[in-house]
Amino acid sequence: WLDRPPLLVLVYKLGVIGGDRGVRVLGIVAAVLLVAGTMIIANRISGTRAARITGLITAVMSSSVILGAVFTGNELLATVPVTFAIVALVRSRGSARNHEWLFTSGFLASCALLIKQSFGEVLVAGGVFLLVSWRTRERSGFRVQWALWWSAGVALTLVITFAWFAHYSVGVRSFVYAIVGFRFDSLNLLHSSDQGPVYMLVHLGLPIVIASGCLLLVPWAASWLYHRRADPQLVLPLAAWLVVGFIGITGGGNYYPHYFIQPLAALAVLSGC
Repeated sequence: WLDRPPLLVLVYKLGVIGGDRGVRVLGIVAAVLLVAGTMIIANRISGTRAARITGLITAVMSSSVILGAVFTGNELLATVPVTFAIVALVRSRGSARNHEWLFTSGFLASCALLIKQSFGEVLVAGGVFLLVSWRTRERSGFRVQWALWWSAGVALTLVITFAWFAHYSVGVRSFVYAIVGFRFDSLNLLHSSDQGPVYMLVHLGLPIVIASGCLLLVPWAASWLYHRRADPQLVLPLAAWLVVGFIGITGGGNYYPHYFIQPLAALAVLSGC
């Protein structure tokens, strides 16, 4: 029994082929991909100069000792599919092959959940993108097929996972408890203790947010979202990416340093732009 999502275990199984150095290389690859992904998004929505600034911010934050980003943690690994799901979502705008990009975005979104179960922000971002596209369908050219392709991408990963469970006789109930139910049990225990979520936030979370520099990036990110509000198809999914990332941290009740890697990519892209 292991309270970790299956794709995380699979990724580590690949990493440990090279021993401890293999796991370190895994973290290096994740950090480099994270820089590349954020630069692609920034370049797409704000140009080359924004991409360079975003890349610099991402490189600094993804090698932060304060955030524990120098280790190969599951947050660092999960941020990669999240970021490239946003790449695919942004690329789908105005593309003749938007169904392929939407399928890819949905697929990567569910991959992120199977690495770290609190990384649901890009699923929300994808849903917001489709909803806004539908509301502005005369301008966006929305088709029902968009939602179908995106949903198919999300479902494919889950179908493969459940087939994997069936092969190894794990059972869906055991999986759901190990990934979700166990977390609710631990959260209930935390709420009943003297050092509850509020105590943890004040004494652990806030110092990390301030010392790491995350808090300094929030006004820049919010400013960009406000000034681009005339383009809701772009702004609202990116806002969901940022906001739900922070909700993913606060919802757990614990505020360990590496948890704050989750909104790193969104903060870097939006503040860089």
